[in-house]
Amino acid sequence: MAFGQSLVLNEVVSKNENGVEDEDGNTSDWIELFNTTSQPIDLGQYALSDDETVPEKWVFPSISLGSSEYLLVFASGKDRRGGAILHTNFRISSGGESIVLSKLNGERVDHVAVPFLGDDEAYARIGDAGANWARTPLPTPRAANIANQLIFSHEEGFYPGPFNLDIQAVSSDTIFFTRNGEYPTPFDEFYAGPLSIESRSDDPNVFSEIVTTASSSELSYQAWQSPPVNIHKGHVLRFASFRSGKRTSPVYTKTYFADGELEERFTTPVISLVLDSNSLFNYDTGIYVTGANFDDSSPLNIEFSGNSFEKGREWERAVNFTYFDLDGKSAVSQAAGIRIHGGKTRQAAQKSFRVYARSAYGASEFEHQFFDDRDHESYKRLVIRTSTGAWGGTSIINDVLANRIAQDLNFESQKSRPVIVYLNGEYWGLYTLMDRIDEHFLSYKTGILQGSIELWDWTQTDYRSLVDFVEENDLSIDVHYQTVLDQIDIDNFIDYNIAQQFFANKDWPANNSIHWKEKPNGKWRWIFYDLDAGFTFPEEDMFEHMMFEPPASGGFDANVFASALYRNLLENEDFVDRYVARFSELLVTTFNKDSTLIKLSKVTEIYDPEISVHAQRWGEPVSQLEWRDLVSTEIAQFLVTRPCTVRDQLMQFFDLDQVGFECTTVLDIDDIVVFPNPTNGNFNLQNKSESNRSLSNVEVYNTIGQLVFTKAGEILMPGGRSQVQLPTLPNGLYILAFEIDGQRIVKRIALSRG
Repeated sequence: MAFGQSLVLNEVVSKNENGVEDEDGNTSDWIELFNTTSQPIDLGQYALSDDETVPEKWVFPSISLGSSEYLLVFASGKDRRGGAILHTNFRISSGGESIVLSKLNGERVDHVAVPFLGDDEAYARIGDAGANWARTPLPTPRAANIANQLIFSHEEGFYPGPFNLDIQAVSSDTIFFTRNGEYPTPFDEFYAGPLSIESRSDDPNVFSEIVTTASSSELSYQAWQSPPVNIHKGHVLRFASFRSGKRTSPVYTKTYFADGELEERFTTPVISLVLDSNSLFNYDTGIYVTGANFDDSSPLNIEFSGNSFEKGREWERAVNFTYFDLDGKSAVSQAAGIRIHGGKTRQAAQKSFRVYARSAYGASEFEHQFFDDRDHESYKRLVIRTSTGAWGGTSIINDVLANRIAQDLNFESQKSRPVIVYLNGEYWGLYTLMDRIDEHFLSYKTGILQGSIELWDWTQTDYRSLVDFVEENDLSIDVHYQTVLDQIDIDNFIDYNIAQQFFANKDWPANNSIHWKEKPNGKWRWIFYDLDAGFTFPEEDMFEHMMFEPPASGGFDANVFASALYRNLLENEDFVDRYVARFSELLVTTFNKDSTLIKLSKVTEIYDPEISVHAQRWGEPVSQLEWRDLVSTEIAQFLVTRPCTVRDQLMQFFDLDQVGFECTTVLDIDDIVVFPNPTNGNFNLQNKSESNRSLSNVEVYNTIGQLVFTKAGEILMPGGRSQVQLPTLPNGLYILAFEIDGQRIVKRIALSRG
């Protein structure tokens, strides 16, 4: 009996898709009651509600429920009490809510907090009127409950060493489990007692040895190769109980690591993705492989075909998504949907993922504050993004850094954080967790209801009409210019274009361009995202880049279409004045090298500790040293030189005598001090200036010109030091060479060991 009660809530189904039908033939949701006594009960003194503040929301008719009998009440909202079949005046949310049974005198009789339930899943007492509840895939309307719950001795997560995992079933059903990500069946491993959870350091690679791409000679991005090392692994275990061959419990998915706390191994959160390997690697249906949809008939088809390029719900697979926060504990663990994410990077060995929270799998939201600098805790979709697509090398941080630098400008942009991903227990490398740009993202960013948000796509007509208007009318005429201002957020448009041009994003404007508006009469706004091509072309003239001309054939050109607003707005003097003034302001503030180098330093600091292991796993970048060199010689150098380059191009393009920004890349050599000198082999390079300096290409040569030492660069903040520790070398004079903000500096140092 449940707490000595006589009438109890016994079972609830909140998403009845294929189960019992009501008298209208509808599969309405339902609530089951059970009389635990030896006497009939008159229900006329009872009420049901889905609102604890309104306990008498729906009152029963005066009918009798016999001893040990069940009563099914459909929660359909139809409000029927006069016939043999009862219907409440409320429905049950599949996302979860409370159901209250009370007497009309106000006494609460029973209460259950119904969790998220999937299609045709029930929340039932374990044993009729039992004290414990459990989700079950076997609803039993008007019959004895078939439900079970498993209890684990250890929560999933990171542990310092081996331990025994004990599982108890509330009922006596048999437990089966798997170790490979597949759902358990009665034909899998039988649980007979505690499982030894130990380090898997000696286990061979399995999933990472599956070929997932075309050959390296056929692809632009990194193709699959066998990992050169035995990669780190955790235990992925899936459990369920069975009775007479039928599953009686939910599937419990657990990920365990038994060789060190999270903080001992990583500096970022960890995501464990667990799913049936066929969902990933099956030739016909696997989403991570080239598979049956690969077309090798031409170089273009090779680059853009395969199962991993397929899209839509039919190419979404069920996954268990677990997010371990920095404390090593599971902050989110739930069933979800997963797809491959991205464009051309779908061809690469390390692919991006998109995960969907849906009630069909369980919870309809990911409830966690994933991003420290965003006060938001409910996400429908997330992107787990690789930066394989970064142009000009495997710098990984291009897009993240661009978003950090531009985060305060007048456009929507993504938040992010680095994460480590394990796929079916195998280390899958360093990724970046990001917002998914869609109506959900815009709704929580702006507060506008999703149904009132219109995202641009190629079927959208009124934006096409706007483009036609600007191509056919002279925008130097105020009335035409005003027509454009009435339809676009001009300040957003200016900031968006300036940012794209400053970062020299050549993979734009036809690519990576999203804009949106509030329906019905809102103004178009642009969203800033995917700057993988940024920081790569420091001399690129993006003003000229945007001057696309229609093809001679007269056909459609996506770049001509995407640049139409910008090109034609340049005809208007007011727009040009506003554009130049804003660009000049941002060169002094947002894009000032002292400001951007600080942000580069912060981003580098959070990614750097994870690069070495990631490089071992994927071979790109080759090493942590190579990555650091790329960051200091390409990205830092871009941030130092780009403001002056853009300033000169701005003046030339708009025929200006001056702009409100003076720039210099000249460094006072005395700002960088080397001490102590003479040295015993350990010395420092210190930044004595009041600005950040980008240090790179630190080299030491002997007097006959042989290179005897190198060190990767870094960002030196005001007063910051970079320590050099020379290997064992003979005493004498040496040549120290390094670059500061791209300027080569050479000094002599004296080595004098006692």
